[in-house]
Amino acid sequence: MIPNIDPKVDFAFKYLFGQERNIPLLVHFLNAVLNPESGSEIIGLELLNPFTVKDSPDDKLSIVDVKARDFYGRYFDVEMQINSVHCFNERMLYYWAVLHQQQLKAGDKYCLTRPTISISVMDFALFPEQEDYRLAFELRNREYNIVFSTDIQVITLELPKFTVALPQIKSPLERWMYFLRHGETIDSDNVPLELNTPEICKALEEIKMLSHDDLERERYLARVRVLRDEQSRLHGALEDGFKRGIEQGIEQGIEQGLEQGLEQGIKQGLEQGIDRGKVQMICNLLQHRFQNIDSNLRTQIEKLESNLLDALSKALFDFSTLDDLRAWLRKQSSAN
Repeated sequence: MIPNIDPKVDFAFKYLFGQERNIPLLVHFLNAVLNPESGSEIIGLELLNPFTVKDSPDDKLSIVDVKARDFYGRYFDVEMQINSVHCFNERMLYYWAVLHQQQLKAGDKYCLTRPTISISVMDFALFPEQEDYRLAFELRNREYNIVFSTDIQVITLELPKFTVALPQIKSPLERWMYFLRHGETIDSDNVPLELNTPEICKALEEIKMLSHDDLERERYLARVRVLRDEQSRLHGALEDGFKRGIEQGIEQGIEQGLEQGLEQGIKQGLEQGIDRGKVQMICNLLQHRFQNIDSNLRTQIEKLESNLLDALSKALFDFSTLDDLRAWLRKQSSAN
């Protein structure tokens, strides 16, 4: 059976990893992400915010994450994020800090704090300039490579960068990444050999159960609607920006044409103004999806003809990383 439940939706993600009965799945997932040395594996967890009905808001976007503490006292904050949001890095660091400071009560000594590990799985490229889909960050001195503290760890898992084909999957993390990216279409009654492990099969059974429960499925669909509405709102804001860019471009074009005093000058000015609006819209969309657009890429986009700008505005929605954009630009350059 194909469940048609996307584990990338944060509600489904927490349904899967945030319930007491599924603590073994969370343990296995965290060990796959951390890849600890033998003897240092997580063997048990306490959920700090178990899955509840409040995890399906239908009126706003809130943080639907999984918080847990292991037997070593380490704290974990695990979240799934589909839409790129403004200042995502700062947001992730803030929620790390909130969880870390909650360890101490009034009068407690600072030395009682334990490491806090924030893990964010995202369906967008946060660091498009890097090829690795898993990036781990810690607090250290760059010049002398001195670790200031091991208590702060931030790990990002960027799903669009995970391109390992099914036959090449070997590690536990690769299985989880494949499941999170493609779980919506995996047949739980005919699991591929490369994914046929107790943990992945259990995860597939869980989302299958979600799809069969009318109430839970409705809550899942409500969450999907919220996420889609937010995505539409963001796209709408970008389109408004594009329209404003076009209007400003036309105004500038008319002024330029009047200064030249020629009908042809007005026409050229209008065309240039419209193209400037298109460039701005495309760069805004790319910035929203990939966070960081370097000046070289922007320059290449600005040099495109009007018809290629139109083509790029449609093609960019199929890009998973900035490498896809670079390949598209190289293709257009070679064609010309």
